[in-house]
Amino acid sequence: KESKKFILNSALSCLSTPHKPKIQKVNRKAIADLCSLGVDFLENDENYKNTDAMKEYKENCKMQEKNESLSKINNILNFLDDALNYDFAEFPYKIWSHLIHKSIDIDTKYLANIISYTLTDFHCNCKQ
Repeated sequence: KESKKFILNSALSCLSTPHKPKIQKVNRKAIADLCSLGVDFLENDENYKNTDAMKEYKENCKMQEKNESLSKINNILNFLDDALNYDFAEFPYKIWSHLIHKSIDIDTKYLANIISYTLTDFHCNCKQ
């Protein structure tokens, strides 16, 4: 207890090459029969570029640019707009006390919680 020393590194310190894809070719081949991959670094890969998964990925990218999926959930875009305008010091309190958490729409409530947890984690990492 008194003599042991533990070093806890930030998860960011493990990212020696953050620009390098985390799913390597050998991993893609291993899971190919189990799931479909559609990620940007595969767009020009001969084995993937004309697959249904890649077509779906490209369509999802277009939809994401327009925030289509977020727009379908009541008040989420308003919540995000509010959250991104809160003062840093009161950020966690404000996002968790937002009225969206009292919504009767379950999908809205669930996504608001996911967003709030994510932003709270981001906020805590910014404080370090």
